[in-house]
Amino acid sequence: MLPTRNGAAHLDEAIRSVAEQTFRDWELVLVDDASTDETPRIVANWATRDERIRPLRNERNLRLPGALNAGFAAASGEYLTWTSDDNLYSPEAIARMTAYLDGNPGVDVVYADYVRIDRNGRVTGSTRVGRPEEIYFGNCIGPCFLYRREVGRRLGGYQEDLFLAEDMDFWLRASAAFNLSPLREELYAYREHGGSLTSRQAPKVIRATERALKGFFAAHPFPDGDVRARSWLAMAARAIHAGERRLADKYFVYAACSSPSRTFRDAGGLFALRGELDEARRLLMARETELEAIRGTWSWKVTAPLRDLKRILSRRKAGEP
Repeated sequence: MLPTRNGAAHLDEAIRSVAEQTFRDWELVLVDDASTDETPRIVANWATRDERIRPLRNERNLRLPGALNAGFAAASGEYLTWTSDDNLYSPEAIARMTAYLDGNPGVDVVYADYVRIDRNGRVTGSTRVGRPEEIYFGNCIGPCFLYRREVGRRLGGYQEDLFLAEDMDFWLRASAAFNLSPLREELYAYREHGGSLTSRQAPKVIRATERALKGFFAAHPFPDGDVRARSWLAMAARAIHAGERRLADKYFVYAACSSPSRTFRDAGGLFALRGELDEARRLLMARETELEAIRGTWSWKVTAPLRDLKRILSRRKAGEP
């Protein structure tokens, strides 16, 4: 399943990565979540080219969890997954994950390692997915996975009130009822760019994840206090990186309430990180103030053409346009 809203920039490439799978017995439900760009045209074009592609359009924007539920309600396969409109499968991804589930009847969800790419598709790094028990500290499943239809049926789909944390909530609940297993192969390319939901709305993602964790912990007697404390400390670290100091302080309190000993044993590094980031911000602001003062001087303005010429010559030497 592939949900999209105004994702025309990379949608064609994402669909092609599905169409070029070595595993041929697939169905792709393409959910256009009320797009206003070129997405409808791209979806219609692919639907006429391949009968395995089924287009579905929402007349109003249901947001990601609603679009996922609509798409999976229309899907007919026994194994299910979904991908984003800016990411790519490797050609053998579905075949490898299908073979893994076929060969391991005790596993309900398989998930794979992946590479990271930039806006232009260049590989920038790789990510090794975590163990299932690490789900309490962040989404260790990642973007490349396949699960049995029974998983989605028993979980009741994605929680539509947890937009931006719908996947984290889904995997938390799945981990409590099913067997999850990592596949140590890089089968996917995850695109990192400023236009992604995660990049644009980091503070909102953190708050939504908080609600998902609270709901899960309230409904389950496990994990124990130490694990819950580590979970809230991981949330504090993400809040610090996002510049959300008040959220970080709140998560420190949640951690201390879960397990005081674990919190004070593990929190030192986070306090040091917060101090380092604060010092870095202070130095950056000081340097910016100094730079603004320099930019206002007569000498800076007079030498501007020379600096421009130097940049042009450097680019030509490097072979850049």
